[in-house]
Amino acid sequence: MIPLLKQNIKLAFPIFLGQLAFTFISFIDNIMIGRLGASPLSAFSLSNNLIFLAFALNIGFTMMFTPLISEMYCIGKIKETKNILFHGFVVYTVLGIILFVILKILLFNLSNFGQSEQVVKTAKPYFSILLYSFIPAFLFQILKQFSDGVSKPKIAMYCILASLILNVSLNYCLIFGKFGLPKLGLLGSAIGTLISRCFLFFVLLICILKNNETKIFFKNLINHKFKFSSAKQIISLGSFSSFQVFFKITLLTSSVILSGKLSTTAQASNQIILSISALMFSIPFSLGTASAIQSSKLLAQKNSILFKKSLQSFFILSLFCSVIFTIVFQILKNKIPTIYINDNSVIFTVANTFVFLSLFQLIDSLETIALGTLKGVKDTLKPFFIAFFSYNIIAIPLSIILSKIIGIKGIWLGLSIGLIISLLFLIARIRRLYQNS
Repeated sequence: MIPLLKQNIKLAFPIFLGQLAFTFISFIDNIMIGRLGASPLSAFSLSNNLIFLAFALNIGFTMMFTPLISEMYCIGKIKETKNILFHGFVVYTVLGIILFVILKILLFNLSNFGQSEQVVKTAKPYFSILLYSFIPAFLFQILKQFSDGVSKPKIAMYCILASLILNVSLNYCLIFGKFGLPKLGLLGSAIGTLISRCFLFFVLLICILKNNETKIFFKNLINHKFKFSSAKQIISLGSFSSFQVFFKITLLTSSVILSGKLSTTAQASNQIILSISALMFSIPFSLGTASAIQSSKLLAQKNSILFKKSLQSFFILSLFCSVIFTIVFQILKNKIPTIYINDNSVIFTVANTFVFLSLFQLIDSLETIALGTLKGVKDTLKPFFIAFFSYNIIAIPLSIILSKIIGIKGIWLGLSIGLIISLLFLIARIRRLYQNS
């Protein structure tokens, strides 16, 4: 078990650092925007969460891209790997264009989300600029999932770290008007994010094309023959995986909408909680991705015994890390909110909601591992129905009811109960697949 733990940590660690840096960008943005006041922070929250709903669909599709690439690459099938890469690019690019159009429509309908007039007025110009950063973001995601699939996660990790430095520097200067640049406030954050995401995509593309082990897959790629059967497989697996992720992001976005209906203070508090949650989620996300890669390799090698041990090691790692993070944040729960904002009412609300956030993160970490394992063995249909039932039928309605009783605490308690239901179903699904193997 110890060698397997070390192997899985080695695979997951670069993915974790990359994801942590990616979420840290949002973390820093939250801190800087929080200094502008509760209204800009609420506008920032509304815009980013709506855009991330669309990005979630793209993430879901490309998450299946990684195990598909990994399965062919680990047994030396270069031609088949290149075929998946080509059709993945075609499918995901078309999807990205469709999602961009949907986001454009949402931009003109922000006032229909039940938010205050001031928040909508502040959000529209920010949203309109941030929208265009979606294009390089989803193109980067395609390349990142490919590099993870060929066991080169360090390439994307270094690019994300470089982008982090650029994004934080640009946003600081443009938000607060430093080093001779104009003071643009919330708009400065959107401009800085757009520039850094363009930089992120082009740098990763150059690195992959320069790497001797990855550039062979891009040679004459544009001349590759399109086959509908290959695209159909990616669409079929990716669509169910995509909606699993979409349902999860819908959960988090529902907390934004529900908290916004409570008060501006509740919405600003919820955005801080979401930011902290994203930082904590970096570890289970990386373990879930690594679990998908490992399970796809073991599927190709038909090694069911190691499959079980690998899953157990990922559960152990996830539980250990989640408990450590929970303890740390519980101890510092009265200090952490002050990093974001100086509003006493927001600080008090965040501190008193931490216990429910801890419960949510603990269950979410285990569920992420289970979902990643099932993605690796190309099982996406049953998890799709599990996610739909647990999130939309249980979690969101329960959050609506509980939010009317205990406020923002009820939102996160309802979400946690939904995840517990999902986790139980997913574990039962994995056990059944293992017994059949």
